[in-house]
Amino acid sequence: EGVETSEQLALLISHHCDIIQGYFFSRPLPADALTALLVEDKRLPANLLRSATCLPMALFVAVDDCDEVIAMLSRDGHRACTAPDLDSAMRWLADNVADVLVCSAPSPDFDAAALIAKAMQLQPQCERILLVEPSRQKDEAVLALAGSGLIHRTINPDAAPDLIRQIVEESLERRHVSDEYRRLSHEVEIAERELVRVEAERRRLADENQALRLREGQGFRVLQEVLAELPGPVIGIDDENMIVMLNDAAQSCFTAYPGMPLDELLPAASEFCDNASVQIDGRDYLCRWRSVMLGEAQGGRLLLLEEKRT
Repeated sequence: EGVETSEQLALLISHHCDIIQGYFFSRPLPADALTALLVEDKRLPANLLRSATCLPMALFVAVDDCDEVIAMLSRDGHRACTAPDLDSAMRWLADNVADVLVCSAPSPDFDAAALIAKAMQLQPQCERILLVEPSRQKDEAVLALAGSGLIHRTINPDAAPDLIRQIVEESLERRHVSDEYRRLSHEVEIAERELVRVEAERRRLADENQALRLREGQGFRVLQEVLAELPGPVIGIDDENMIVMLNDAAQSCFTAYPGMPLDELLPAASEFCDNASVQIDGRDYLCRWRSVMLGEAQGGRLLLLEEKRT
């Protein structure tokens, strides 16, 4: 069933996964319903996806008097949200991605440990900050939370708003840099895989080309051997009417050589039709033309000269 809940989806999104399969998106559908879904262009919730222009998000939970800090962050181009209590924060984390979590210290009315543990479970990449007064640093609940390894740092909530803004902003920027690094690393990985694929394809084509050349060369040698056994003169001509091959009979009858223009041996020979008569060195021959194709790279014609018998 794949991804079934928003919590599972949030966990995957926090690891930069934005393509999923499962019941959360859709159960199996008949053709008509699937067509409607495609027409609707249904996608994952936009609030769970971070585009290239979407900056990291800070979530403030059960933090009093944070309006000034949030206003500073917004002024600097950052994103921030608030949740007044544990329940609303849990719902928010299930449906959104938090890159920095700022929450108040444990109290009888606020279970900070439960929130931080849930944030760690759903979105382990989230940086977690605890606001705690110096006088409460040695409280049992605070010490237990600090010793759990789930807190990245603590801040005195009575510190100047600008200092709190600076600390949160540094965390957001670290996450932004981390996201960019991971994005670029992913693009490099894709590019490297494409280069490997292209190189493998190049080698495959090179191997095929080499095998084709070998086959063509073998075919050409076989053709030469067959033509050598023919009693009559045979001349091989390329597409530019240059002589590229003569069998033994042709070499004994004519003064010709590979690379010689056919018209130099037989003027206007290219205009001879099949079964045309031609006289060479006082002998009468019938011209027989045959097309030759040895693969894509080699082609031409054979001129077979059959001596007339009187």
